[in-house]
Amino acid sequence: MRPTILAQTIKDDTSGRNSRGVWIKLVLPPDVAGNDISIHPVMVTEGGWLTEDRETSYRSGMYSSYFAQGNWVALDQVAEWITLDIRRYRHQPPAQYQANDWRVWLVHVPHSKGMDKMEVEIHYPPSMLQRPDGKGYRFSIDLRGMQAGILHDNPYIHGQVTEPNDKVERLVIDKIPARSRSVFTLGVI
Repeated sequence: MRPTILAQTIKDDTSGRNSRGVWIKLVLPPDVAGNDISIHPVMVTEGGWLTEDRETSYRSGMYSSYFAQGNWVALDQVAEWITLDIRRYRHQPPAQYQANDWRVWLVHVPHSKGMDKMEVEIHYPPSMLQRPDGKGYRFSIDLRGMQAGILHDNPYIHGQVTEPNDKVERLVIDKIPARSRSVFTLGVI
C-alpha cells in the first residue's frame, strides 16, 4: 500500500528539453486505482545553526498547482530521467495500466536557490487507510541531485521513502495548520 517518491533535480540542461527544476515521480500501488488521494506538497528552506527549517516563502502554497499539471506515465519510465521533456509530458496521452500495475504520476516543479527540500504528505481515502493521528505517508526529499529519505523496497523499483514518522522530530509540514496547507486531489486511474 505504500507509495514511493523519486526526485531528480535538474540545475542546468544544455539539451533544451528540461528547464531548471525538479522532476518528481509519485509511484502508487495498484490498490489505490479508482480512488482519490490528497497530496500536500511543501517546499522547504533549510535552517542554519541558529534557525530551523522553514517553508520557502517564494511560491509558497503554489506547489499543489504544479502537481495538478502532472501526467500518468508508463511504469517502464520510472528509471528514465534523461529523455524527460517539459514541453511534451503534459500534453502526451496518459499511460494505460492493467489492474495490477503500479501507477506513476510525473510532475515538474520549478526550482531556485533556497529551495533545499520538498516535503510531501499523501493521504489515502479513510476507507482504505487512516492513522489515528491523521497523518499520511510523509516524504522529505533532498533536492540536491536524486535523493529522498529512508530506503524502501517495492515490487518494481528500489526507491527511497520516509514512512509516517513517529519520531520526536517534526517536519516543516507539521508547523502549517491543516486548513492553510496547499492540497491537490489526484484521481488515480
